[in-house]
Amino acid sequence: MIENQEVSSRPFKAEEQAISSSKRSAVDQKIIRTANLRFQVADFKKSTLAINQQITQHDAQLLSANESRTDGTLENSLVIKVLPEKFESLLNSISGQSIYLDSKNITAEDVTTEYIDIAARLKTKKAVEARYLDLLKQAKTVKDIITVEEQLRQLQEEIESTEARLTYLNRQTSYNTINLTFYQKLATTSLPDTSFAVRVRNALQGGWDIMIALFIGLLHLWPLLLILPILIIYLRKFIRKYPPIR
Repeated sequence: MIENQEVSSRPFKAEEQAISSSKRSAVDQKIIRTANLRFQVADFKKSTLAINQQITQHDAQLLSANESRTDGTLENSLVIKVLPEKFESLLNSISGQSIYLDSKNITAEDVTTEYIDIAARLKTKKAVEARYLDLLKQAKTVKDIITVEEQLRQLQEEIESTEARLTYLNRQTSYNTINLTFYQKLATTSLPDTSFAVRVRNALQGGWDIMIALFIGLLHLWPLLLILPILIIYLRKFIRKYPPIR
């Protein structure tokens, strides 16, 4: 049976601080850099091909592309991930497609300190986890086993959360992000031609359409055309038999 044994992370605070101070200068800067860019292009299709080629040439990743057409404008929104050392070069290459720059915004967030602190806390939690596992091996009663397992479960949840945050920071700093939107304004539809020749052509076309419509309408009345001669013959016989009084 384990008696009066309590595991705490307090003894590891000094270790955590030591790791943080010793590694702070050794770890490369962790910077999350993001560029938001919007501009107009002269030829939407050509610019799309050129930008895709530039993404490939810079070993970048195209995460998403959303093309749309609204209000006489063709627009494409891209999310691009690129290595930090190729960030500026790709950004300048892409900007070369612009004929009118709407906006350009670059932000950089230094998360080096947070990264080092999280890494130190993770190492501390791993050490505490190892001690809990040793205690679990020494447990003799069901109560002791349940107590240690509960504390171990909570600690492992914290480790998973810490590892997830560390993974996120690694991913965000390993690649920079470019949020790009480029568009082309389409030519507006010209007013209809009202010249005399066009008006004559439209009139002839309209007359022809009316004739076709009348002919089709008469085809719908073909039963009446068959009955009409019979009615005329019957009417003549009736008039002969009962001539009008003069």
